[in-house]
Amino acid sequence: MVHIGLISYSLYLWHWPLLVFARFWNGLQPIDHWRPLLLVLSIALTALSHRCIEVRFRRRAAGKRTKSVFVASGVASAATLLIATHGIAHQGHPQRVSAEVLAMDLERRPELPFRRCEGRHDGCRIGLDAADAHMPSILFWGDSHMLAWAPALDVALKEHGLAGTLQFAPGCPPVFGVVNEKIHACTGLNDALRKQIRSGRFRAVVMSAHWSTYAKGRTPHVRMESDGESVLSDALPRSVSTIRKSGVPVYLMGPLPVYPVDIPAMRTASAMRRKALPSPQTRAEHVRNHEEFFRAARRSPTTAPFDPSEWMCRADCAVVTHDGHSIYRDSHHLSLAGAMEYLPQIGHDR
Repeated sequence: MVHIGLISYSLYLWHWPLLVFARFWNGLQPIDHWRPLLLVLSIALTALSHRCIEVRFRRRAAGKRTKSVFVASGVASAATLLIATHGIAHQGHPQRVSAEVLAMDLERRPELPFRRCEGRHDGCRIGLDAADAHMPSILFWGDSHMLAWAPALDVALKEHGLAGTLQFAPGCPPVFGVVNEKIHACTGLNDALRKQIRSGRFRAVVMSAHWSTYAKGRTPHVRMESDGESVLSDALPRSVSTIRKSGVPVYLMGPLPVYPVDIPAMRTASAMRRKALPSPQTRAEHVRNHEEFFRAARRSPTTAPFDPSEWMCRADCAVVTHDGHSIYRDSHHLSLAGAMEYLPQIGHDR
């Protein structure tokens, strides 16, 4: 134990790059089964570097030999900095990979339409142009998952001659009385929406979120103002009921299938390492992972939930690409291509 204490900092320095490169080598898939081997390898490399570098450096006598060590270290550090700067300046030398792999990687950093609308109390107009702003609009209320749906919703509204208002804030579930300790504007935004709904501004309300992240105990910094209440089990049915009492119909958009890995990054790494994509989850697993939401939805006085998994998951949730593009921009947000792929279903179902 004393020896482990002596090499603990070196162990910290070695274990992280080993975990990163192992995960990359494995196509960004989980590496749980590799962890015992990586732990042994980390300890072995740490012991070797401690004996051959740290101990020798400490034992060197003062004078010329010590000076030479510092000079060599300075040269090595300068060379590392130069190489890193060159790589950053040339954006990682994208020519080293194929155009197909590069296109996959770029899907991890897309331009997001309607991002400017984040956290606005008055929302952003989607659907019909602002010239038709006098029309009662449909409120699309949620967190960053609603932002992901927005491009397809915008097109669907225009096709049906309808106006919409987009209101979203990342990490802010569409329920009344919620507190996000990291995003203090969340409570004020939702309270302002409650007043607008009561005023008759909206003809209907559509709610969407990354529902599973608000399940009880999942995200401690997102909680209800009333102690002991759950965002999904308690606040969601109550919020839907409050809206319905204002004479406004409510539609719940169910959860998207969630993957354990970043889909574009996984496809990129898999293409570079020529590894197969991981096995998809079944729809039964998807429903089980979102059990609290579906239970709360059944208790909510609303129309039947609009459940994307019904057409995204048949036997399993294997669809992650369309026409060569990822339908996700990470592990759980639809990409622009993904939102537009399911546009016909949005128009058909609602």
